[in-house]
Amino acid sequence: MLVLPTTPQTAFPFDGAVPRTQADFTVPASVAGLAAISVPAEKRDGLPLGTQVIGRDDALVLGAAATLG
Repeated sequence: MLVLPTTPQTAFPFDGAVPRTQADFTVPASVAGLAAISVPAEKRDGLPLGTQVIGRDDALVLGAAATLG
C-alpha cells in the first residue's frame, strides 16, 4: 500500500485554469490497474489538499482510507 498526495498542488479555484500536472500522481495507479481512493487531508490557503491511498484491492484501500478520515 502507498499513501501519497493526490495532486502536486492544492485544489485550484473553481474559476481558475486546470493545472497541466493535475493528474500526474493518479495516473500510475490507473495504468497499473491498482485500487486507489483520494480523501481530503488538510487545507492550505483555504483550498483542500488530497491524499490518495493505492493498494492491491478495494478492501485494503477502503480500510486504510477510513483511518485517514
